[in-house]
Amino acid sequence: MVSRSLEKMMMVAIGLTTVVMVGAPVLMYSVEILTAASELEVAHAFSSRLHNVTSQVDTGLVNEVDIQLVVPPHVTITASGTILTVTYQPNSGGLVEWTSSYNHTLHVDSPTTKGTHSLRVRLQDNVLYITFTAIS
Repeated sequence: MVSRSLEKMMMVAIGLTTVVMVGAPVLMYSVEILTAASELEVAHAFSSRLHNVTSQVDTGLVNEVDIQLVVPPHVTITASGTILTVTYQPNSGGLVEWTSSYNHTLHVDSPTTKGTHSLRVRLQDNVLYITFTAIS
């Protein structure tokens, strides 16, 4: 009788140990994937906001825009001629770009750090100036 109970307890202990040994890494991997997806979503929202504001000034809907927004990590902003590109490249690899073309030449003062920035978009002498200023 005692040996049968001990045998059952040992089987339960082995089963639980196996679940923890296999389950913990799977859980950690799942958390990593969810975090990466969340960071990508934040970068996409940032890109959409930047392109929307730039488009409003480019089309003449407004003369100038001054807003505050948070620049997410792993994001770079570049301009070439009339094309504005927001690039998201996390440490884990991969590359996602959001690109839009505008009617005016672009000049971008890109942010050098992540965090809250003041964004100013204005049209002057047929050039769209996009300026980021870090807010402490």
